[in-house]
Amino acid sequence: MNFRKYRLSRRVPAAIDITPLIDVVFNLLIFLLVSTTFKSQEQAFSIVLPVGDQPSKVAKVLRPTVFVDHGGDYYLYTPGESRTEVVQAGRPLSIEELSVRLSSLAARDGVPTGLSVQADHSVDFQKVLNVVNECKRHGIERVYFPYKRPNQ
Repeated sequence: MNFRKYRLSRRVPAAIDITPLIDVVFNLLIFLLVSTTFKSQEQAFSIVLPVGDQPSKVAKVLRPTVFVDHGGDYYLYTPGESRTEVVQAGRPLSIEELSVRLSSLAARDGVPTGLSVQADHSVDFQKVLNVVNECKRHGIERVYFPYKRPNQ
């Protein structure tokens, strides 16, 4: 019996069907997209923003931000650093130190196009006005005050 001759004559070219593999990959991709939680902007401070009922236009712009926490302390965040670095850097800034940091920011990058002020809803209005005055002193004309909508 010559089995070798029979085996050679019935040789079928090897092929791998990748259709089920592609289906599995697409199912995994859909599962990951559906189950992913999209993070909103994280806050490094415990600040409760004031509530407003008008819709705001939100633009994701990296701009310097001054945080005023519930105790009236100032923290300056610049786009080059993470918000946790601002908190871990130590103590809060006085209004004089904030003024120096804003002047160095304006000297380093030119005058910023805008600055956000995120203040806790219970903070004294004078603290927020101090930040606005320092911004105007250093040529920062656009000051933004983000707030949250009632359903957020």
